[in-house]
Amino acid sequence: MKIYAVILLFLMIAFSCKTKRTCGGFINPVNIKSKVTSLKLIGIADTTIAYISGSVSGKCEKRDQETAVPGSAIVLTNKRTQKETATVSNDDGNYKLQLSAGDYDIAINGVSFNDIIILDVKIGTGYMIKLDVMLGNKGKNGTTSIYQMKEDRSLVEIQQQRK
Repeated sequence: MKIYAVILLFLMIAFSCKTKRTCGGFINPVNIKSKVTSLKLIGIADTTIAYISGSVSGKCEKRDQETAVPGSAIVLTNKRTQKETATVSNDDGNYKLQLSAGDYDIAINGVSFNDIIILDVKIGTGYMIKLDVMLGNKGKNGTTSIYQMKEDRSLVEIQQQRK
């Protein structure tokens, strides 16, 4: 009799799940696009203190629930030297990187979330840049949203690739 109760409970959980949520340990195959919510130059530090570096900080959140995504990988690649500088978001989804001035490509990835790539981000001496993103569930077919920064610091989505 106990086995029937367990099977019934299992079926009730499996069929009560919404398509955009994780229920009972099962992930429903819904793909939610990731997006950049803000990319702002929030200030320029005193260059005698900043030396020749700038900083990028921000927050990674789940797009459908607006809760933190801890452990997201943030990788900045210097376009001239190809040197990568990386960190992961903390338990609150926050991160911060110090890096030398230059042009960078930024890749953000959370486990089971769609990726974001931002091309041509210019970081000047003393720049303090805030980059917040909302990561969408990967689902069966994940996607990568690719943005390019224009001269006026605005972003344009240039491509969305299926993985």
